[in-house]
Amino acid sequence: MGKKILMATAIIPLLSGSVQAAEDTINLSGNWEIHSSVGGATPITVNCVLEQEGNELTGTCTPVMENPEAAILTGEVNGSTANWQYGVFFNGSAGTVEFQAEVITQNGMLGTLILSDTPAPFSALKR
Repeated sequence: MGKKILMATAIIPLLSGSVQAAEDTINLSGNWEIHSSVGGATPITVNCVLEQEGNELTGTCTPVMENPEAAILTGEVNGSTANWQYGVFFNGSAGTVEFQAEVITQNGMLGTLILSDTPAPFSALKR
């Protein structure tokens, strides 16, 4: 029994170290092109400039449309997930656009965009 405990205590630090190293290698800073669909019928593209410092995300997002305005975003990275949001003013009403990224690599993300409490899948590529 003594060997099993010794072996487990030797492996646990190695695993936690490799997980931490993997997390440290992914930094979301950069220009991202995000594709989604509002209500499942209207395709949208949003360009976000993400700036990551530690776990904090800042930057701007700009929808691809006529006369777009950049919106300031706030968010965070938590291990292998990330979320960020920004305020919008559309058709006379204030709202929030939220992104919840569940799958993140150096050059891509998959997740859920939530606009006015309506979720839609999104995909993003780093430019």
